[in-house]
Amino acid sequence: MNSINEINEYLQSKEIMFSIFQSSKNVSSLAESAKSRGQKIDQVLRSLLFHLPKKRFIMVVIIAGNYRVNWKLLRNFIGENRISLATPEEVIYETNYQLGVVCPFFLNIIYLSL
Repeated sequence: MNSINEINEYLQSKEIMFSIFQSSKNVSSLAESAKSRGQKIDQVLRSLLFHLPKKRFIMVVIIAGNYRVNWKLLRNFIGENRISLATPEEVIYETNYQLGVVCPFFLNIIYLSL
């Protein structure tokens, strides 16, 4: 797991404008997370991990909080009929992050931004 300092340094090195928001309490939903940081749901990015059984890897989809994944479009895009959200155990194994706090940086998996 990378620290906020490492992520901060990485984004600065790429000259990416950003703001880091941290919640002072544990949150259990997207709405709670946005509210705890004084944001709207559409200002929050979610990292969703998908398990692709035939190829046995996890793919991260980064999506705005208010959007839903179009499963048909995703399946057609990657050429797979069987896609599922990663289990909590797969999330921890692949990212070293708990479900709900996955940082999309420094992961050795495939990314797709929708």
